[in-house]
Amino acid sequence: NEDDKLSVENNTIGILKDKRMFYFILTLIPVSMVYFQHMSTLPLYLVKELGFKTSEFGMLIAINTVLIILVEVPLNNSLTKWRDSRLLTTGALLAAIGFGSMVFAKDILLIAATIVIWTFGEMILFPASANYISSIAPESKRGEYMGFFQITFSLAFTLSLMVQSIEAFFLMVSVSTTASSLSLSCCINSLALSLLATAV
Repeated sequence: NEDDKLSVENNTIGILKDKRMFYFILTLIPVSMVYFQHMSTLPLYLVKELGFKTSEFGMLIAINTVLIILVEVPLNNSLTKWRDSRLLTTGALLAAIGFGSMVFAKDILLIAATIVIWTFGEMILFPASANYISSIAPESKRGEYMGFFQITFSLAFTLSLMVQSIEAFFLMVSVSTTASSLSLSCCINSLALSLLATAV
């Protein structure tokens, strides 16, 4: 009903008036856009441009899953004394290096190494992001803050696909733009890094 809609709108406006929340979400979007290339640009780049088999891509991306299962919990337990700003910038930097260096990696071992790098970035960045949001949220609105935080990833995924489509259209090519997209990732993330460092 109208009262519920008005309540949701007021809560959303209230969250965005929190400058720390607004600034952090604003900087997290480009970082997440880079990360989501592993679901869009990366398979096209490896299979269509570099000529890897789909089974080889499956093996490569499995590195990400295995590392998360085996390493993420002990890794984050070992970093509990780090400040949020240090965790966030380290995670974003590793993601930038991992995705950006894929432009120069042509064989399977080098590509596997880049996946390891951005996976460590993922394992540090996203848990630290959730922890930071939880720490700045008022106790009575923590669920709303976390919900808004989760929406950020859906928005970043949508925007990442839109940016890649626009880039392909203006360059009048399709798959060959994936290399430039991966390279651009490093630049985007470097900009987001400086913002993240001041956001927290």
